[in-house]
Amino acid sequence: MGNNNSILYNSKYYTSVLFFGVLLAILAIGFNLWLIPKYGLQGAAIASFSAFFIYNSLKLYYVKSKFGLQPFTIGTLKVFLLIVVIAIIFSIVPFSFQPIINIGVKSILITTLYFYLLYKWKISVDINAVIHKYLGRK
Repeated sequence: MGNNNSILYNSKYYTSVLFFGVLLAILAIGFNLWLIPKYGLQGAAIASFSAFFIYNSLKLYYVKSKFGLQPFTIGTLKVFLLIVVIAIIFSIVPFSFQPIINIGVKSILITTLYFYLLYKWKISVDINAVIHKYLGRK
């Protein structure tokens, strides 16, 4: 979704970026004035999240409607679910080593499992191409 600004800046719709930026500021101020007195620090977090969620959703819809571009695919959903499953697995499995070694071991295992499953399930053509190039396969 970070490319939405670049797409809009380099098109005839570049002025819409100003509109969306002003809308973000208004939403952030309004939500903060409303939620901080009620919920304190959590209200500030909810206000910021809500303002950015609305801002990004509107830009996403605008780019989709004007250019027909969509940054999300079924592969995006598969990667998200893969990350959630790996996170659940590694939060359940206890690692009771020294903390620094624990971080290193978990990082290596998570990275290896993640790329192995990405490769096996052929979620990303680009990642498969890089792995094939690295392994010397066609």
